[in-house]
Amino acid sequence: MADPAPRAHRDQLHYSAVLPVAWASRARDEDPLTVSRRHRRNLAALALDSAAGERPSDETGAAELLRLDAKLNAIMELLATLHERDVELLPAVPLRFNAHGIEWKCDAPPEAASPLVVRIHLEAAPALPLELAATALVLPEPGWAAARFEGVKAPLAEAIDRMVFREHRRQVADSAGNDK
Repeated sequence: MADPAPRAHRDQLHYSAVLPVAWASRARDEDPLTVSRRHRRNLAALALDSAAGERPSDETGAAELLRLDAKLNAIMELLATLHERDVELLPAVPLRFNAHGIEWKCDAPPEAASPLVVRIHLEAAPALPLELAATALVLPEPGWAAARFEGVKAPLAEAIDRMVFREHRRQVADSAGNDK
């Protein structure tokens, strides 16, 4: 039976951009600590991305404290990552992704069904990429690669969905401004 999920990243609202992206093979049975650390860093990267486009609000109280705590944790993760490695970004390529999967322009795509880690370097925090476990899919078109994300659960899935929606809203606002 065919799995309907492989094209969910294409069929649903997705983030389209030109960003550095890379992939590497991964073990099918990853160490739970590696998975947990990747999840924490992904939330930190998305918090930095969110903070870059956030507008000040009149909120006070516990919600504001939680937001500040998340931002501080994200900055600490970013600094730790910068100390761990020198960042040499790959050239940016066209890509489309959401919480379900990704498609990206690629000269040497991964073999279908192989387990991967896909790294997406967002503009707000290029040193702290999203690192998502994935499984390579059959090539969607010549010159492109595709992968379905594995194990993206709440709150990470919701954070990716918010980022995708926020970017979509910006693009709509930009195109409406150009029509005037």
